[in-house]
Formats: sequence, C-alpha cells, structure tokens
Amino acid sequence: MSDTDDQVGGLEERASGPGDQTSFAALRIIQDPQPRIEALNNQNHSGRGRLPITTADGMLYLPFESVLHLRADGCYTHVFVESKQYFTCIGLGELERALPSEIFHRCHHAHVINLLKVSQIFRNGGHRVLLTTGDVIEVSRRKWSALVAAMKALR
Repeated sequence: MSDTDDQVGGLEERASGPGDQTSFAALRIIQDPQPRIEALNNQNHSGRGRLPITTADGMLYLPFESVLHLRADGCYTHVFVESKQYFTCIGLGELERALPSEIFHRCHHAHVINLLKVSQIFRNGGHRVLLTTGDVIEVSRRKWSALVAAMKALR
C-alpha cells in the first residue's frame, strides 16, 4: 500500500456521511489517473466513439456526436452536451487527444468545438463561432485560419 493510499484511507475513516465518501472516491480517481488515460488512449476515432469523462460518481461515456464543446477551467474541464454540462477533473488537452480531430477543433487555448455543431463563424467584431444551440465561442486570432480550413474540409 502506498503513502497516498494510507492518506486517503485515513481520511475515509474520518468521513462523516455518504457525501464525504463520494468526495473521497473522486479523490482516489484524481490521484490514480491510469484508468482514465487508458480509456482515452483506447478510443476509436471513427466518429462513432465515446468520450470517457471522470465525474464524482465514476466514469461517464458521452457519444462524440452529442458533445457540443469543451471549455477549460484551470486543471478541470466543462463538457457541454445538448441539454447538460458536465464538470470533470480531466484536463482539456487530455480530452482533446481522445476526440477525433476531423470533427473537433481547438479554436482557443480554453475551447474545443464540435465542427458539425457550428452554424456560423464571425470575423468582424472579434473572432467567434455560433453553435446550433445559440452558444457563442471565442476563436483566437492565431487559430482563425486553421478553423476556416477545418470548416472547408467538412464540406
């Protein structure tokens, strides 16, 4: 047993309720990233795969086609789907590598978008995209030409 297991085990003994146990389960997942890394590396990038994200309750598998966009929040990531938003301890870069690059594009240091969900791109008044849901996402000037090229490749 490692020092980390001893530390978590000691904390679990002092937990006072079911909510605390869930927190420690999430802590154990954060401390042992190997299962999530293996799940991300084993993805099928055919466009029919699923994006595994770690939640406080365990692993959740989202179909690629349901993911609208992802937004970084420090070391964490918000994953947006049609009707929900999920918060995961997996970083944006790690999730980006698990997504098919043909339909997902890193348009900003804090954003990855599903190109199939883009309804309009705006250059005037700041570079941004409008998604089919009405969400507006910023695009960095540096990544603008790559976004335009990726959108043309989808035709």
